[in-house]
Amino acid sequence: YAIFLNNLTYEQKTIDFFFKCCACLSIVFIAEFIYLCCTTPVIVDGKIHKNALNFGWGISNGYGNLGCYFIPAIFYLAYKSKKKYQTIIYYLLGVITYMFTRYSLSRNAILTSAIIISFILIFILT
Repeated sequence: YAIFLNNLTYEQKTIDFFFKCCACLSIVFIAEFIYLCCTTPVIVDGKIHKNALNFGWGISNGYGNLGCYFIPAIFYLAYKSKKKYQTIIYYLLGVITYMFTRYSLSRNAILTSAIIISFILIFILT
């Protein structure tokens, strides 16, 4: 925190870069989740087994919480993008990130992502 606080310049360009990094990390997390589902028996009989969701760096709670962290950044990029195709891509990425956050089965992430999406929908629709 101290490194960021004392060394970042607070410009719009810096914020946009940080949010684009969050979008890229979200793509990596989604790919990691898909890879985990393909290589281990996470889904058995149509149910996701939470105990099998071990990413090597954390369990499903950490994955879900980081997904909640990425959702607002992605929707911000969708809202602020000038080109229509970028807007569509960011909205799709935001919805997919929301879905995979829900698939993490972290109760905290499910509740937090539902609240975040509610605020985002209210903001977008007004």
